[in-house]
Amino acid sequence: MKKNVFRGILAVVLAAAVVFFTVGVGAATTHYKRGTYEGSGRGKFSDVVLSVKIRRGKITAIDVISQNETPNYWKRAVAVIDRIIESNNTAVDGVTGATKSSNAIKTAVNNALKQATVYGDISFLTPDFLKNIIDIFVRELTFIKVVCS
Repeated sequence: MKKNVFRGILAVVLAAAVVFFTVGVGAATTHYKRGTYEGSGRGKFSDVVLSVKIRRGKITAIDVISQNETPNYWKRAVAVIDRIIESNNTAVDGVTGATKSSNAIKTAVNNALKQATVYGDISFLTPDFLKNIIDIFVRELTFIKVVCS
């Protein structure tokens, strides 16, 4: 009998831990506010200043405000902009032969995204989400009650 009670309590604790850590992961997700943000990064010869447009939490456009890099290197480096938009983050490969310019683009976008980042977003905690969590706990407790009796 004591083993069954212990197992039941352990099941509840494990279920609670799973829910707790799942909610924690969701809260740590990066969200971006809608808007247009400016950021800069240092290239080989100049500061690169970019404008980053966010819509529905995604990077939708990156426009060059100013730069004074060598034209041949810059032509290659701007390929990074499309990669960033496509992947919605700056964890993309730089351009060989235009490393400093492409890194300046990534830094400028990161600096713009810092302004757009929303921390601690709990918008996922909707009434339906919370109801589902409660339903899971009720089912677990009912199961434990049946197992322990």
